[in-house]
Amino acid sequence: RAKACFQNAIRLAPDFVAAHNNLGTIYLDQHDFSNAAKVLRLAFQSAPGDLPTQKNLGRALLGLGQLPEAMTTFQAVLTRCPKDANTHVDLGMVLHLQGKIEDALASFKAAIEIAPDLPEAHLHAGFSQLLTSNWEAGWREYEWRLKSDKLAVSPRCSPLWNGSSLNGQTLLVFAEQGLGDVLQFIRYLPLVKQRAGKVLLFCPPALLKLLDGFPGVDQVVARDQGLPAFDVGIPMMSLPRIFGTTPHTVPADVPYLSPSAKLLEYWQQKINQLPAGFKLGIAWQGNPKHPADRRRSIPLSFFERLASVDRVQLVSLQKGFGAEQLAQSQVPIVDLGSQLDNGGDAFVDTAAVMKHLDLIITSDTAIAHLAGAVGVPVWIALPRIPDWRWLLGRDDCPWYPSARLFRQQTDGNWDEVFRRIQMALPPFVHQTLLAAKR
Repeated sequence: RAKACFQNAIRLAPDFVAAHNNLGTIYLDQHDFSNAAKVLRLAFQSAPGDLPTQKNLGRALLGLGQLPEAMTTFQAVLTRCPKDANTHVDLGMVLHLQGKIEDALASFKAAIEIAPDLPEAHLHAGFSQLLTSNWEAGWREYEWRLKSDKLAVSPRCSPLWNGSSLNGQTLLVFAEQGLGDVLQFIRYLPLVKQRAGKVLLFCPPALLKLLDGFPGVDQVVARDQGLPAFDVGIPMMSLPRIFGTTPHTVPADVPYLSPSAKLLEYWQQKINQLPAGFKLGIAWQGNPKHPADRRRSIPLSFFERLASVDRVQLVSLQKGFGAEQLAQSQVPIVDLGSQLDNGGDAFVDTAAVMKHLDLIITSDTAIAHLAGAVGVPVWIALPRIPDWRWLLGRDDCPWYPSARLFRQQTDGNWDEVFRRIQMALPPFVHQTLLAAKR
């Protein structure tokens, strides 16, 4: 409704800069960076001295991945307002995505010196430190997400657990952020149980069935059931800090998630009906509302190339967003995604299917975490500067021993990533099929 009001204002007064800026802000909040940039460019052309419009235009350009222009825009703001802490953070984010991590940290430090309690400055400094394996400092700064409105950490629990023995008290672990985050960090619950009396897991309803009976959890409570009684609480993604996790000490015993025996049997019968050969599960699209989706999701057309590898049968695990691309595909792809998890329980079918496939190749989505958690071979295609959890400069992953990482060498270039995947796939197929015959 607010958007409609601002659009109407612009129709009545096309040069009304504040209306353009406010409309652009709404587009930014909705991660519609293309429309945000279009509206804010018009506003800035009308009023090139308007600082709020200039800052918002920089953020739209950052969201579009137009990093050089975003950097120029933020630098221009800082020339006029060198004490603008938020713009120092924005500039740091650009530098981070360019791989200039030390420069990014310097920008975040500048923001912290100006505004010591600015959560976003600490949080993004944490992202840069985690990405570069400086996990002790990174986990500490990552705690500032609890004071930020940028990440979904809800509800805010008190008192917070400090990792000490609870002497029989009840600890409530809050699942936070996306489903993939929950799948990655649920691994800590058995360690938590060693220090707590009773462990409750407060999680999204869609994960209730998959996580019910997870080791170390006395009871799984869905968010829509209301908050249960507890003595102390902890957000799930604070657990690596509690346990002092480094890249060398990640609890990575896989599989730590197991599909139900009933679903394993059911999907085995389904998979056995497919032609003999190497069964390659694929997923390419994340949630388009994710602010980094433009960088991490990949068109299906790149995955289609893998069908040319001898004896490979592509099996789509894609569900929801992105599945519409299958209608334009010119290669044979078995579409299982439309048959999976249709009862509202996320990943229960998908996990069972994965156990009967030879390999998963995916973009950076929850599918990557699910495959790693159930211990199946998974190859993950990543942007040049990925999310912090994938680190830099390595093709293995401390979180998932069964994972292999394929990284862009240049920003946005998926072509060379899939050329390397195509080269690596035939020997893997040969070894897998040979082992199956023994």
